[in-house]
Amino acid sequence: MTITLSAGQESWSESATVATRFMPAPWRDRVLALYECDDRDRASAFIQRNPEVTGLLAEAPGHVEDWFGLGTPMTLRVYTHPEEEDAEEIFVLVHFPGSAEEARKKLALFDERWWLDVAAAAGGRLGFDVLFV
Repeated sequence: MTITLSAGQESWSESATVATRFMPAPWRDRVLALYECDDRDRASAFIQRNPEVTGLLAEAPGHVEDWFGLGTPMTLRVYTHPEEEDAEEIFVLVHFPGSAEEARKKLALFDERWWLDVAAAAGGRLGFDVLFV
């Protein structure tokens, strides 16, 4: 799938399964706007250093909504591995008000129907989990 973001006469595209080496800041900001962020500057810097996650982050909200409902809030959070300072990963935390069992089922469907097919494109730098609200 190709994600195309456009404004006026400019556009930028990225295949969800093919990493790019550079992503213009306006498009990074448009992807970030799809999410709540614990630390927007840190998330932005992470995406700039790891452009392979950009298309997946642009595509993910539609898939999350398929299984968790329209308008489901999502938060981006960057984690640093405690033993490897340079090993970072960004997570999409899907806000969920239901039970742990319901969340597990929905996340399993999300994984089976989309995420497991495209996860390798993220190079181990992107993950999804549930944030209970």
